Amino acid sequence: MLTLTLIATATIMNRHGDFYIRISSFLYLISSGLFVLSAQVFYRLQPRFILVFVPVVLALVIYLFPDLRDSFVARSRVNTSLNALLCAWAAYLYAYHNENRLVSARLLSAVFALGSLSYLVLFSGSFIQSGAWVAAAYNSIVFKANYFLLLMVILSLAPLMLALVLENHSAKYKKLARIDALTGIRNRRAFFDDADQMLESLCREDGSRSVSVAVIDIDHFKNVNDTFGHAAGDKVIAYLAELMGEVIGDKGVFGRTGGEEFSVFLPDMESAAATRLLDRLRTAFEEQAGRTIENAQAITLSAGVFAVRAQVSKLDDAISKADEALYQAKRMGRNRIERHHTEGVQPDLAKPHLITQ
Repeated sequence: MLTLTLIATATIMNRHGDFYIRISSFLYLISSGLFVLSAQVFYRLQPRFILVFVPVVLALVIYLFPDLRDSFVARSRVNTSLNALLCAWAAYLYAYHNENRLVSARLLSAVFALGSLSYLVLFSGSFIQSGAWVAAAYNSIVFKANYFLLLMVILSLAPLMLALVLENHSAKYKKLARIDALTGIRNRRAFFDDADQMLESLCREDGSRSVSVAVIDIDHFKNVNDTFGHAAGDKVIAYLAELMGEVIGDKGVFGRTGGEEFSVFLPDMESAAATRLLDRLRTAFEEQAGRTIENAQAITLSAGVFAVRAQVSKLDDAISKADEALYQAKRMGRNRIERHHTEGVQPDLAKPHLITQ
């Protein structure tokens, strides 16, 4: 609000005499510096407060030289070039750091780019028309066009910045609604949404491609909570999520879909490869999970895997099959990976595959 107030004040003063024009030029420079600072603060970058003062100091330097101080053209060249640079910087920040792809940030970047262009036109105009530009400044078509463009830029900044704040909050809340608070990975809703979209995409591209799904469960997790407390249990769950990020990474989609239950969707991965991947996860978890709790014994996990062609699969059905395989792993002693006996990717994958210690 302070920045917009400064701009509004400068715009009004810019229409009254040389003395007020000189003051307004400094207000424009301060405002441009504040816009850069606001973008840095918004994107949690290290703010450079000196930006507010350096352009003004540079502009004040010309008052040390009488020839420059009394020359409207010289002052204009300094002010317009510095404003153009600062507006271009603000445009860059809103464009480059817009990781959430906010529409309002893109519009702000475009508006600041237009503002920078307008200042550059005024800057170049002082060279093209030389001294005549001073006498006819307020009557020239170039000046009027740019004054109108700058006015539109100024008027659009307030609603766009308000829209940016609202859109950013909306995006943040949507993101939080998809993230499991304890582990920081997808929650149940986000997992099924993303996995469903990926499955539909595979079906459109080539329905014969294989996919694997898995359901993972921490063995005897109730005993962990009862013996060491729920805080310790949370540490184990969080560690498993972290380990899944390391082992599975971008090979597929995974999320926490229950208390100690996780689900995995692995596109373009047949049953044998998915089983090997999950066994790496099982082994690493068995070796490290117990260390998250003082005096704890080894903590293990079990998983069920189901593989099928994308075109004949529905995610809910595939997860259900993987869940059946998980219960089979539990019945057979836990700390193991089981494949569902009806999976239909390759003939040799129809046999149950057991991984034990």
